[in-house]
Amino acid sequence: MSPTQCGRKDTRFESARFLRTFICQYGADEKKATSLVTAMLREARTASPSGTSEELRNAFLRIVNEKTSELAALAPKLPQMLPHRWRFLLLVEGCGSSYGKAAEITGYEVGTIKSGLHRLRKILADVA
Repeated sequence: MSPTQCGRKDTRFESARFLRTFICQYGADEKKATSLVTAMLREARTASPSGTSEELRNAFLRIVNEKTSELAALAPKLPQMLPHRWRFLLLVEGCGSSYGKAAEITGYEVGTIKSGLHRLRKILADVA
């Protein structure tokens, strides 16, 4: 059983669990979501040789940033939006990342992320 499927309270896998749940909430097939998130987590482990929780989480968030299009394609109930806004949504709402960490990973300013998410939350509220 993968860390994204079990109920363990290991903070190293918290972002992966949040992300999987988030994209399933917006219509992603559970098996496909689990498969993609597990592959991303495996890739993060390879990219973080020391394996500390912080290093693993940062590697995972960088991979989420890189694979935004693949993740977005799994969630058909999410409205169409600009690709950088998907990143904001997946990192902050999907992975539980802070605005500061999302800014560090994407290269955008914290204010840009906050305002982008504000607009997205309005759109999502209208869709729900």
